[in-house]
Amino acid sequence: MTPRAIATAWGDFQCYPDDVIGDALAEGRFWDAHLRRLMDRGVARGPYGSYGTAVDIGAYIGFHTCYLAYHYSHVVAFEPVLKTVELLRANLQANQVAQKVRVVPVGAYDRPVILRRALESETGWDPTLTRHAPSVPWFPGAGTDEIISAGPVDDFLNPHNPVRFIKIDAQGCDYKALLGLERTICRHRPLIVLEWEQGYAEQHGTYWPQVEIWAVEHSYALDRITLDAWDYVLTPEGGIGGSVV
Repeated sequence: MTPRAIATAWGDFQCYPDDVIGDALAEGRFWDAHLRRLMDRGVARGPYGSYGTAVDIGAYIGFHTCYLAYHYSHVVAFEPVLKTVELLRANLQANQVAQKVRVVPVGAYDRPVILRRALESETGWDPTLTRHAPSVPWFPGAGTDEIISAGPVDDFLNPHNPVRFIKIDAQGCDYKALLGLERTICRHRPLIVLEWEQGYAEQHGTYWPQVEIWAVEHSYALDRITLDAWDYVLTPEGGIGGSVV
């Protein structure tokens, strides 16, 4: 499958030939534009410019990863699908940010686990089609032609690098991913954005009230970003990087 090359105002990207993100970029749109101001909000500046680490969970082809790399001193990008990792790495090189980004080819979860791609009978659409790739859910267990390894993101982060921003787009694994970031969140108090898809989350035994309880227990304000998408922002009380109130 030959990727299509798309030049945008935010860089040049190789995309799958028929996926929804590539279509948006080809139309000149910033993918998930409602997240852009939040990516910018996490940036801290010192005497030598911006600093701090951003974590991109569900990096896909790297559009958000590249944008984050323009604003943060370091980015850690998690993308578990190996064929997509190839596009991700190519896009990092093309946009001259590869030296600022560490790619981790695993999924995000609260413990080491093997996940399988969902079946059409479980989603109502064919997750093997390329155009569905950005929204393919992953469920516990093996048994399909595609599986991925997943585990706690904490295990892949340097505790001495201050994390300022985390994006979680884990296709049903989002609360599990949040739990796997406990050490990082408690230590650095970053701004967090996450997607929520209840039907997929239930396959992992997780439900929205758990996120609300987590926010209270960790002194984070929880707000829906826009009524047009099931995306939320978790803002630390006391400010980004501040102590727990």
